[in-house]
Formats: sequence, C-alpha cells, structure tokens
Amino acid sequence: MDRQTSFDTINGVGRALSALADLGTIVFAWFLARRIFGVRTAHLTALLLALTVLHIQLAHFFAVDTYVACFAADRCSLANAPGSARVWRTRCWPASWLVWQVPARSVR
Repeated sequence: MDRQTSFDTINGVGRALSALADLGTIVFAWFLARRIFGVRTAHLTALLLALTVLHIQLAHFFAVDTYVACFAADRCSLANAPGSARVWRTRCWPASWLVWQVPARSVR
C-alpha cells in the first residue's frame, strides 16, 4: 500500500503545497501590480517573482515562508482593492495578525 503521507513520500506532498502557495503569491502580486502600475508591470512582476531563486528553494524544502508570502500578498492585494477601507478593517487586520503570529509561534 503506497501512501502519500509515509515517511519516504511526505516531501512530495509538502513540495506540492509549497508550489501552490508560490503560485498564489505570484497571482496576488500580479493583481497588486496591475492595480497600482498597470498590466505590463504586472506581467514583469509575475515573471520576476516566478524566476526568483528564493521561492524555488523554499518550495523545494517546503518551508513556512512560502505560506507567509502567499498570505501577505493576499492581504496586500485585498488592502488595495476598491472599497479597501472597510475590507481592511474587517478582514485584513485579523488575517494579517494571524499570518505573522503562526510562524512566530512555530519557531519557539
């Protein structure tokens, strides 16, 4: 019985989840750059972020930094959305607090 969560194969699951978080970071950074600077700059942002060696290396070792970057990019893109004052107060602050507290608690 070949399970995906056995000791020998758990790194594949972690790498897949880190890759999804990195894709989310690229998408949220694209939305943020498109909103602020325009489509050409958004494409350049996504390309440069996709080719960043640090993201590739952290996805390889399935570190917590990829998830933090994804949620931080999500919060920043939501904070810059139309009508963002209400969104920031009700959704972004609590989620931002949670994003920064979870990795700090896991290190201790």
